[in-house]
Amino acid sequence: MELPGTVGPGLPMPDPGDADAWAVQAIRGRDDEQALEAAARALALEPRHEAVWEARFERLLRLGRLAEIEAALADLPWPAPAPASLR
Repeated sequence: MELPGTVGPGLPMPDPGDADAWAVQAIRGRDDEQALEAAARALALEPRHEAVWEARFERLLRLGRLAEIEAALADLPWPAPAPASLR
């Protein structure tokens, strides 16, 4: 059962402007869709948060959303080459 004011079992609702709190939700959240939403919020606040990009790619891969992975790779916010962990 999910508690009010949480975005997943035992994870509190992050402060809307706290990229690191959204990153925790993206990385540790149990629900893939909610984790992807959290990743989007974290990346909107901190576009070069490498761990969130990794979590986003892992979730998309788990869900079989390969076209979204390709599109995201094309939109990485780093100049070429991207960080090694994202290649």
